[in-house]
Amino acid sequence: MAGYSEMFREQRDSSEKKRLPLWMRSVPMPAVDDASGLPADADAPQRRRPVVPLSEAVNHVLKRFGVDARVQDTALLDAMLRAWPEVAGPDLALRLTPEKFDKGILYVLARNNAELFEIRQFKLRGLEARAKKHPSFAGLRQIRVRCQ
Repeated sequence: MAGYSEMFREQRDSSEKKRLPLWMRSVPMPAVDDASGLPADADAPQRRRPVVPLSEAVNHVLKRFGVDARVQDTALLDAMLRAWPEVAGPDLALRLTPEKFDKGILYVLARNNAELFEIRQFKLRGLEARAKKHPSFAGLRQIRVRCQ
């Protein structure tokens, strides 16, 4: 009977092993003290393009997608922003902010509805006349004012 009890004990031990989590049943690997024998994982050499200013990269991508006209409008808006205090005068330059330039129309933001009404009623025509005479505002057809 001794053979039968030993066989039963082996079955019981193997069934207990099956109940254990996998990480407890796995065979432990010896620790690695020295990594000199391991293969080196060398990365491939990187090929880098020369550094280009962001504005040039954006212009290149926009031209590639056929948005060249918008790039020109943005360049005109930059020139208009630099000349804005001179054209609008000190009072209006503080109250109005050029927003965008699209197809010959300069969109300008007023701070509130009261100023929007005042500028549209009394100062917009004079501002347009001064802007059309200024060389930075070449191609300007109209100024549109709206509230923020």
